[in-house]
Amino acid sequence: LSPRFSSARLPWARAGADDAANCLPEEIPMSRIMIVVEFELQPQHADDFIKLMKNHAELSRKEDGCQQFDVLQAQDDPNKIFFIESWRDAEALAVHSKVPRMAENRAIYEPWLTSRKATRCNVP
Repeated sequence: LSPRFSSARLPWARAGADDAANCLPEEIPMSRIMIVVEFELQPQHADDFIKLMKNHAELSRKEDGCQQFDVLQAQDDPNKIFFIESWRDAEALAVHSKVPRMAENRAIYEPWLTSRKATRCNVP
């Protein structure tokens, strides 16, 4: 069986990991959730974005239900940054999406983005 994926191209004006909480059809049962988020940044902001998001990832890893939260930079394009997140279930992700720093971080980095794509995946 192949894994089921849901992908949504989201406008960067609403960018944030909480958007990924809304891009999976309801009929898929709750289970471990993996999220891949791709950010494309204006070149002058990539370093600041990485610093901000590495701190966010460190705090996220301490949240109940967070199994993995990595910040990666593409080898062939330093302006492309990826999050790889793993959450115990949709409930843990929903709690994460409501922590105050989500909105605070988004307010800082939104002007730095040129695009964003979040893909939410089930682990079969």
